[in-house]
Amino acid sequence: MFSLNQFISLLNSLASAHEQIKTFGEGDVWEIGASEAVQYPLMWAVPQPSSTAQKLLNMKFSIIFADILDTDKSNEQDVLSDTMQMALDILAQLNDPDYADNFILDPNASLTPFTEKFDDDVAGWKADINIKINFLSDRCAVPSTIVPSVSSPFAAPVIVRNSDGSYSVSFDAGGTGIIPDSVIKNSDKSFTHNLPATESYTVPDSSVTDSDGTVSSLPATKSFTAKTLQQLINSVAVSTIYNDLVTSSKLDSLVQSLSYTDLESLTTSQLDDIAGILTSVQIQLLSDGQLNDLSTSQLNYVTGLLGSTQIATLTSTQIGELTNTQISELTNSQIHQLTSTQVQALTNTQIGYMSSTQVQELINSQLANLSTSQLQYILGSVMSNQFLQDNLSGSQRNSINEIYTLQTGQTTSYATGDDGNLQHGRLTDFFTLKTNNSFGNTHRFTDENGAQVYASNYVIDHATGLGWCRTEQTTAVTWSTAISNANGFSLSTSIGTLSSFYLPNMSEFLSIMNMENSNNVVLNYAPFNIVGTSTGRWVSTSISSPNTSAVKISTVVIPQLTTGAKTATAPYFVVRRHF
Repeated sequence: MFSLNQFISLLNSLASAHEQIKTFGEGDVWEIGASEAVQYPLMWAVPQPSSTAQKLLNMKFSIIFADILDTDKSNEQDVLSDTMQMALDILAQLNDPDYADNFILDPNASLTPFTEKFDDDVAGWKADINIKINFLSDRCAVPSTIVPSVSSPFAAPVIVRNSDGSYSVSFDAGGTGIIPDSVIKNSDKSFTHNLPATESYTVPDSSVTDSDGTVSSLPATKSFTAKTLQQLINSVAVSTIYNDLVTSSKLDSLVQSLSYTDLESLTTSQLDDIAGILTSVQIQLLSDGQLNDLSTSQLNYVTGLLGSTQIATLTSTQIGELTNTQISELTNSQIHQLTSTQVQALTNTQIGYMSSTQVQELINSQLANLSTSQLQYILGSVMSNQFLQDNLSGSQRNSINEIYTLQTGQTTSYATGDDGNLQHGRLTDFFTLKTNNSFGNTHRFTDENGAQVYASNYVIDHATGLGWCRTEQTTAVTWSTAISNANGFSLSTSIGTLSSFYLPNMSEFLSIMNMENSNNVVLNYAPFNIVGTSTGRWVSTSISSPNTSAVKISTVVIPQLTTGAKTATAPYFVVRRHF
């Protein structure tokens, strides 16, 4: 008789051979991770109360399939999808006819999802299964000194079971039993026939009627496999049947009945015809080679059905073919699974369609794989400087160092190697970004709507993320009053009233000064259009000694930085962080 140890050993071998499952164990649920750390995904077998009936031992188990959740639970749906597939994989293998001499898997297994379970904060599925093992009550096999007398001349008991395991019973030697009748049904229940166990029966051909009344027939003896599909698609003799199936929408149900083995046999040509009909489960059963045979249009259809593992098998060319909508639907788990080649195949446009959460995952998990160009785009158009500064390595920081500087606007060169000659900085020129801003244009300066109208007097500098009031506060006040007034400043705009303004520091104020302007009137350009004066403007930067003085900056001659007692008066500008 097949023992508990033998079945646990079989489960262990199936889990070890599975390419995703990393840990197998058995015992009570509380024992998970009790003796050593668990490497996920996990498969854990929990024996349940069992019973005997009709010469059968019903051995029951709860099998747990689990994987770890991200801290923000963003991968919960992916974990549930992947662990369900693991459960279905193991159940499919347990149903292999090769094991039929040892046990029969009850086809009525139940799957129950769970989330945030156990100490490790995991999610997955619990599969409750029942295996039927022949229990013949053979007293002669009992290790006992009591030897039963043998009086019956009959042969050994007889076991009767059908191919799918839904019927299995043992009859005592010399006994009799009635085999139940069979019921034959098709998938839509339009055909049902009771077949006595002692009789044979020929299943009738299928009849398909197309829209113009033409009737075609598909022989019942021809099972629908990958080979049959190819014949339906390509054979002139049955082309009418194929067209009828498509017209009557019956091809969908036929394709969805393809087995795992049939899916393995699908050719590129067959995928061309039916990729849009396959279910998400079937898509995830396709091999790497089959996925790489998908055309752009097929890929556009099936990407939403792919799991993290399948995404990782796509070629860099296929990654580049993903639509902006598909890119925006990638999960954090799928982004995390991308290879370095796939990451570098992502275009700036595709990255631009990612949400901030997706970009953060791209940075967190793929930072080492991002190219300088991609980092420049992310920095300039998607994410704050500070996020990258907190995460860049030294070598990455050095390789993209120019993106941390701004051009001064000077384009006239007075000596080889001077500012006008090199024009270093992360701008194409003083007014133009290297990549699109969040409004989809390359303007460095825009209003709150992405235009250059400035009806609200609000200016966004997309090179620094600062938002300026483009008119200066001309009333001369003391330094402390300027700080206080700036902190309380608000501006009514078309996107609402903006607050959180402050007095700019020295570097912030210098960042908007165009050094190419004639006579060095550095703010006399759109959108500011301020005619310079020699009067210094307050900035929030103090002099350390004496700390009773602060920096003033003239808008005529740069660099003309002066200091003044904080009790003196001067006009000023206000600024805020826009992004």
